[in-house]
Amino acid sequence: GFNHVTSSSKFKCTVVGPRCLLACLANNTPVPELPYPMYTAAMKGMIVTISGLEKAEKEKFKQLVEKMAGIYSNAFHDGVTHLVAATARSQKYEVAVGKEIPCMLPRWVEEVWKVSNTEMVTAVDPRFSSHRCPALLGVTVSVSQLNRADKELLKKSVETHGGVYSGVLEMDKTTVLVCTSPAGDKYSHAKKWNIPCVTSQWVFDCIEKGYCLQTDSYRVDRGKANSSTPTKQDQTMAGLAEVSMCSTILNPDETVGTRLVEETMNCTNMGLEGGLVATIKGKTTADWLAELELGKVKKAGSFLDGCKVYLSGFSDPEQVQLTRVLK
Repeated sequence: GFNHVTSSSKFKCTVVGPRCLLACLANNTPVPELPYPMYTAAMKGMIVTISGLEKAEKEKFKQLVEKMAGIYSNAFHDGVTHLVAATARSQKYEVAVGKEIPCMLPRWVEEVWKVSNTEMVTAVDPRFSSHRCPALLGVTVSVSQLNRADKELLKKSVETHGGVYSGVLEMDKTTVLVCTSPAGDKYSHAKKWNIPCVTSQWVFDCIEKGYCLQTDSYRVDRGKANSSTPTKQDQTMAGLAEVSMCSTILNPDETVGTRLVEETMNCTNMGLEGGLVATIKGKTTADWLAELELGKVKKAGSFLDGCKVYLSGFSDPEQVQLTRVLK
């Protein structure tokens, strides 16, 4: 409707609405000289780019930005002040995070436009901070090798922060696979389809930081190719060799209810009759605790990482000592 006065070489007028003019007068700032009508000044001085929306949606938000005295840019350049994103998995998003540029949801633009029609506000008003992009916006997470409790925790965390939790791995839909080790059918297919395979820590670190992180440092197969360098797991296993253990392992189809584990350790078949068994016999709990040195435990490595250990029947000093060792 105003093209004949904003684009014409004869007129070249700046078209300003009452609210935009009042805001400029109140802040003692000049009216922006932009080639389109400005109805409010809520986005004055801002340069906004958009990622992840269809062409028609982009045009809609472009017009809203311009109506609020903002500038819309198709490209991401050094002058961009805000990114409006529909997903956290785009090149523009990654650049914005690297430059610490706010990433906002599309509804941010709509809400600012709505409020600015009745109030004198700016788009950076704290009331609009709830429209920042959730850390896992548009991210579809599949899982493997986790127990039910961990899956439920992960599902809740992902969905609370804008992501989608899926029980199946899909080539064109899954963004990342969360697993504990580089093994299994899901892992194999994820590798084949170039889907990043990460530990669950990636999810929780994304949430803590407030934005979607790169997956490289969280990959479960990171460093796998470099077999000449001892990994943390190798060092832990080497440390375990210094600790004498005798354990009972159940087959997958056996349960504690169908099999009794004898309290007496029978290590005869291991050829340790004269060694470990002789050492164990006659020793009390107090004797074992007296020989339990924190230095040796640390040297053995974090072989109980992820385990839940319950202490029962120990005195207070004994519980304190065992708690330190377990930590």
